[in-house]
Amino acid sequence: MEIELAYGKGSVRLSVPDNIETDIFAPMEIDKPVRFEGFHDGFLDAGGMSFLSTARPLMVVNDGHRKTPTSRLLTWLDRIDDGLLDRAHFLIAAGTHEPPTEDHLRFVFGEHLERVRSRTSVHDCRNLSQMTMIGQDQFGEDVYVNRALFEYDAVGFISSVEPHYFAGFTGGRKSIFPGLTNFATVERNHNLANSLEAAPMVLAGNPVAEHMEAMMAMVRIDRVFSIQAILDSG
Repeated sequence: MEIELAYGKGSVRLSVPDNIETDIFAPMEIDKPVRFEGFHDGFLDAGGMSFLSTARPLMVVNDGHRKTPTSRLLTWLDRIDDGLLDRAHFLIAAGTHEPPTEDHLRFVFGEHLERVRSRTSVHDCRNLSQMTMIGQDQFGEDVYVNRALFEYDAVGFISSVEPHYFAGFTGGRKSIFPGLTNFATVERNHNLANSLEAAPMVLAGNPVAEHMEAMMAMVRIDRVFSIQAILDSG
């Protein structure tokens, strides 16, 4: 059996023996994607105006390795509050990835890049000087996160949710773990992927997901406003 997988800008073909059972997870195309009006109403219903009322917000966004439609969401936020992009600081949750290239930055911010560039920084998982220690995990090891999370009036996350091959799901907490934590903590977490319980769409009993949840308990989320996109095949 031949299986074609999307990889980077191309694809990879795998030859799988016929006696191997495979499950295929793929996004479907939906008939009615969210438009600005639906986003606007949902944003208000979720208490978004309280987030916009802050003078010094931090916006945490994904890097260019994720397909999150960040620039579109920033455009919609700009329509709701045309001053947000001019007063917010932007932090790219790069995790263990290399710093974003110019192409990545243009993918993430789109037409807004020059407007926000001077107030954009990138998390460096190996630079503990930009982090603060928030506690110890189940292994008795120190957990660090980017201190910018604690330096602004409110924090807004823009990410996207889809099945993840060992963390259960992407999005949500993954903007911080691994997005804004230190390399050693990511390493401990990802080593748990050796478990057979670390699987797509599995949270209960998944040691990777449960380690992330335990670390999230160390972070105050009352100052957090989260925007999570769900992507279809387009």
